Order: sequence, then structure tokens, then C-alpha cells
Amino acid sequence: ANWKSRNQEFFPSPTTMSEKVKIASSTHSKGELAAILCDYSSVPLVQYKQLFGGYSGSSYIVELQDQAKYVLKVSNGYSMDHTESMCRTTYYLAARGFKDCCSPIPKIVDDNQKYSFVSSKESKGVPAFLLTFVEGQPADKVMREHPKLAVPVMRSIGDGLGRMHAASALISKEEAEKHSLRWYETDGGCCDVEDHVVGFQF
Repeated sequence: ANWKSRNQEFFPSPTTMSEKVKIASSTHSKGELAAILCDYSSVPLVQYKQLFGGYSGSSYIVELQDQAKYVLKVSNGYSMDHTESMCRTTYYLAARGFKDCCSPIPKIVDDNQKYSFVSSKESKGVPAFLLTFVEGQPADKVMREHPKLAVPVMRSIGDGLGRMHAASALISKEEAEKHSLRWYETDGGCCDVEDHVVGFQF
């Protein structure tokens, strides 16, 4: 029941796999992306490229006139509150020393103090946010093309997860509430983690 309730929150019923794929594969014009970027920078958008491989978002590498690169993500199927909470959690972990992944960029437009990271300027009102850009290759692509690298790639992923948990080890429920962070006991965990914690049987 727990997984179903979260699934309905993110992908309103009725939802089939094909509908989920459709939700996750929306595309945006340069003008639409530029409108969202106004919440984060006054520097004009020069070019962009859509990224593929994600499940529940439309992501783009965006390059600004000052040559700065970021990743702009439109969180299809998620609420503003949920997306903001994910951003605050990632930003908080980065402040505690976890630098192994992209970090959200705060908005420069203070249109609503409730949302420090999430923009509502996507043409259909879908939550969007800006991330730091990290150069690299998708892990699944590397392992498919170079099977002998599968073990070190998976080991490095495990090491990264370990560093993330080390950074978050001393965060209490009270601290999480103070900073509006996601807390696994009340907001749900990542993917199947919460289901294992509460004993949900697949």
C-alpha cells in the first residue's frame, strides 16, 4: 500500500507504463528553457542539449553566454513541494561535505520564499530546477560497452553512497524538519529503501 500511495502521488491515476514514459519524455523549446532560467541567472541562454536516460524528468545541458554550463531538470509527475524537498536535501548534504553529485542552484528571484530552488515557470507549471553540471558518462552505458569495468563502476557507486550516508548520518528528524529536508520516516525514502524499512512485500 505504501508504494502504491507514493506512486499515485507522483503519477496521478490511472497510469500505465506507456503513460509514465510519455510523462518523462516531454521536450521544451529554447524559449521555454530561457524563461525558466530567468529564475536563476540574468545571463542569456546560448545553447542547450537534451539528456536521455532518466525516468521521471526531462533534463537539459544548458550553456549560458558566459560559458557556464548547468543541467536544467523538469520534474515531470512531481509536485512543487516534493521537488523542493529533494533539492533542499541535496543542497544540505553538499553543505555537509558530500560533493559527489550535482547540487541544486538557488533561485535569484525571491517570488516565493517557500520555494528556494524550484521554478514554476515551465509552460505547463511543471516543477523545474537548475543543477551544477558534472562531466561524465552514464554508468549503465559504460558497463554495457566495457563489461570488464562493471565491478569498479559498481564499487565506485557503492563508495559514493557510503559517503552520502556518512554526510547524513548525524541529521536528526528535528534537523530535517528545521531545514525542510526529506525524512524517510515521514516523506519516503529513495526508490525501494523506504519499502524495505517498513517491510513492504513485493
